Amino acid sequence: MTIESLFDVVPAHRIEYHRNALALIPQADDPDPGVAVLTIDPKSGMRTMRCSCGLSGRKNKCPHVMELSGALRKTKGLPESGHLDDVFSAGIWHRLATVLHHECPVKPEHLTFDDASLPETQNGRIRILEPGGDILVDCCLNGGQKAADPPGLLLERTGIRPSDGSSLHRGRVLDMLSTMTL
Repeated sequence: MTIESLFDVVPAHRIEYHRNALALIPQADDPDPGVAVLTIDPKSGMRTMRCSCGLSGRKNKCPHVMELSGALRKTKGLPESGHLDDVFSAGIWHRLATVLHHECPVKPEHLTFDDASLPETQNGRIRILEPGGDILVDCCLNGGQKAADPPGLLLERTGIRPSDGSSLHRGRVLDMLSTMTL
């Protein structure tokens, strides 16, 4: 499996993964939103799916778990190792994060962004600043082929974008996956 093959079935902006866990973000118009999560035990390889929606406790009733399991079936499952970090480590975002960390090894919570670079105010331009105010990243993202609002996704994933208070904020989902895979 490649993440790109999963994006052929589920849009990129609805998938997050960390270490050996994967989350399906619900659609914006979902009447009972829930985050479906797949975790893989690194020792036994045992896989568990669960969801945070109201139907999650009922067998074969949670539409989020059913959508995630269906998408995984269509893409022929997970990487052979069962670790999604293998997928991430092979990609461009890992290389970018490695270079940025090498150049400016600060914790993400100490980074800021230039308000004028918000996706809402300029078309896809992001400027991330180091603690001293120097520009660390200045990039323009054009939307990609399968992503929705990639500048916004990047800001949410780094925890820089302000949250609207939703429990489905991408940064919170990544924190949840991180905690689940310790």
